[in-house]
Amino acid sequence: MELIKVGICLEDRTFAQALAMTLAREGSCMRFYLLNHMEEGADCDLILASSASPDAKVVEMVRNPAFAQYTEAPPFKVYRYMESQNLISCLLFIYFKVTGKVMERKGDTHLRLVTFLAECGGCGTTSAALSVACMLYRIYGSKSLYLNLCPIDDSRKYLEEEGEDSLMKLLYYLDQDKPFPIGAFITEKEEVDFVNTGVINSYFNEMKPILMQRFLKKVDQLGKYDFLIVDMGNHLSRENKKMLGYTDCAVLLCDSERKRPGKYRERISQEIFKRVQRGTVLRVENFAADVPDAFEQVETEQAAPLSIARQETEGLSLDRNYGIEIGAIAREIMEGGNGGNHQC
Repeated sequence: MELIKVGICLEDRTFAQALAMTLAREGSCMRFYLLNHMEEGADCDLILASSASPDAKVVEMVRNPAFAQYTEAPPFKVYRYMESQNLISCLLFIYFKVTGKVMERKGDTHLRLVTFLAECGGCGTTSAALSVACMLYRIYGSKSLYLNLCPIDDSRKYLEEEGEDSLMKLLYYLDQDKPFPIGAFITEKEEVDFVNTGVINSYFNEMKPILMQRFLKKVDQLGKYDFLIVDMGNHLSRENKKMLGYTDCAVLLCDSERKRPGKYRERISQEIFKRVQRGTVLRVENFAADVPDAFEQVETEQAAPLSIARQETEGLSLDRNYGIEIGAIAREIMEGGNGGNHQC
């Protein structure tokens, strides 16, 4: 396999040495070299430096994340203290921009698409989606990638994003249908990784079916994710409804505290059931309070979900113990909905 040679020439030699050791554990397709002077990096593909340079392969390490820039034209800049896995992803993309070559970490994981929807706003779709992603990791060791396709990305209440708002750039590269490192648009965390969007997700409605299929293929080729969790909220746009046609599991969140006419809920449920052609529909009644720390409540409920029995015909509810019931949803997703469509 081709290896990317990365030189590290920083004023702080102690930090440079620690950085080289840390990155070497993460970047299997990279080799790192400590440089005393920039001239020593003539044979390197990239050089991490303390200052900017007109040379495109020189990447400046900045102390302010607001100054980071690695998806446009050179000079490239990366945040000095970002997580090592995300720094590796940035370097892979910069290498692609400089050389036109794509290097990705490969694996053999088969990706499954899970969509989270709501019958109306405020049903807790985002907190439930992220909680389920964490529970899938804690109980089953399954890794998920989270993508928010809502105009307001509420996941930013729970996730600290290190990358820039790059959904527009991701859509551009998907539309070109040419090789590019998909990992450059993903922020990696221990329990759940997520695609960089932004609080105001201006391009959520530009994910056309053909672009989503290309995205699924590229993420699947990474071989590191078991699930792509797409948060649609209550935005059943034309493009989102088309996406339901090839979802493996659709989780519909309903707020039982809001009194709605029966035909209102029935119409939404019928629309989703009609669109989900080959997957399972799981209806969830959410009685949990809409508070910012609802997502974090799962942290105290790690063992109990293993004892939850399957819900055969009455769906699931979030009315007693948030962590246990999130575990029940995770179990339904893992078992692939063998009992057929579930609804209340």
